[in-house]
Amino acid sequence: MRKARMPIITTCILLILSLAGYLVFRKDSPQKIIPIQTDKGKAAASTVSSDTITNDNTDSSGNHTYIPPSDEYDDNNEKSEEDNMSNNRPTPTPWTPATEMDLDPKSITVYVNKEYCLPKDYVPENLVIPNIPFDSNGNSERKYMRKEAAEAIERMFFAAQEDGITLYGISGYRSYSRQKDIFRNNIVHKGKKHTLKYSAAPGTSEHQTGLAMDVSSKSVHYKLVTSFANCIEGIWLADNAHKFGFIIRYPKDQYKITGYAYEPWHIRYVGEDLANYLYTNNLTLDEYYNYEPSEDFDYEKKYADLINYKPPITPTPIPEEELEEPLPDLTDEELEDTENDDIEDGESDDEENGGDLEDEDLDSDASKDEEADDENTEDENIEDEVSDMPDDESQDENLDNQSPTPTPPAFPAPTPTPVPTETPTNPDESEPSD
Repeated sequence: MRKARMPIITTCILLILSLAGYLVFRKDSPQKIIPIQTDKGKAAASTVSSDTITNDNTDSSGNHTYIPPSDEYDDNNEKSEEDNMSNNRPTPTPWTPATEMDLDPKSITVYVNKEYCLPKDYVPENLVIPNIPFDSNGNSERKYMRKEAAEAIERMFFAAQEDGITLYGISGYRSYSRQKDIFRNNIVHKGKKHTLKYSAAPGTSEHQTGLAMDVSSKSVHYKLVTSFANCIEGIWLADNAHKFGFIIRYPKDQYKITGYAYEPWHIRYVGEDLANYLYTNNLTLDEYYNYEPSEDFDYEKKYADLINYKPPITPTPIPEEELEEPLPDLTDEELEDTENDDIEDGESDDEENGGDLEDEDLDSDASKDEEADDENTEDENIEDEVSDMPDDESQDENLDNQSPTPTPPAFPAPTPTPVPTETPTNPDESEPSD
């Protein structure tokens, strides 16, 4: 019995020793780590190549121990692509109203008026022609705008067209020298009072900034008239211009503040933030900058040479046959009667003309100005630009038959056309002069 138990005990001891030896041998051998894939849609953070494990991970006992990467990779995997992109974007600075007047010509919020003028040699660097309908075909200086304003007006005209509204560009950029010629000729043909209400002296025009554009429509025959404010195109422009960074620069009944009469056609680019602020608060750009004329500033004195300009008088030659004709001999009584007749005739003419021209309303002035323009149709270039003043709303002529209707471009508008090396000057087309 006892002998029978000995083999069994011996066998158990051998098994125990064998198991102990196996365990000791396995502990000393390098272990192979098999990663466990828990998410089929993502690469697990522990999934790395064999090159990732280096000797730097060897502990003091000589064993190779894998150190998993930090948790930031798991966090990135859990974030969406949009979140990662948003973290890379700079945080926009909240817009706040300006605390001082902006007089930098290169700024889109630059303030230009009769007192604060632009340098004579200032020309915007990035002038382009926006792809919008104009009142005439061809290339001319007045079609250019600064790139920022050109891109904005393209978006605005496209939005207007989607609403069934077609707007036309009339006059954009204007150089200092060209503004000088226009202003001087308007003084000659339109008169001082009318010109000072609508026309800017050289250097004081927003058109020189390249940020302004005069806009009109077919419904008013592409003219710059106050009735534009009452047509559907003018109403749309007044209600929506601020959404694209433009303002109606010279609003109604603000002559004492802006220095110019109502011009519903004149829009000025100032950027969307400022445009929305002015529109919401019903402010002019002058009120925004708290403009008050300096005590010693005298506009008419500063530009006296232009405002009081008179063209040289060229004597009209008299035919020889008229010179040879003898003058009648008049008695003293006949001379007195002739002088009285002249005085009476002069008074009669004043009554027919409604009194002094400067005392008439703007519409009457414009009507008489058109007659003056018709008398000077033989002149070209600068003489044509005299007609850029606001026109009379009531016209007997059929303007549609005088020039073909400009064809609007197809939208969406492409990138604005860069300015050529030589900017065209002295265009033949007529334009406004504010």
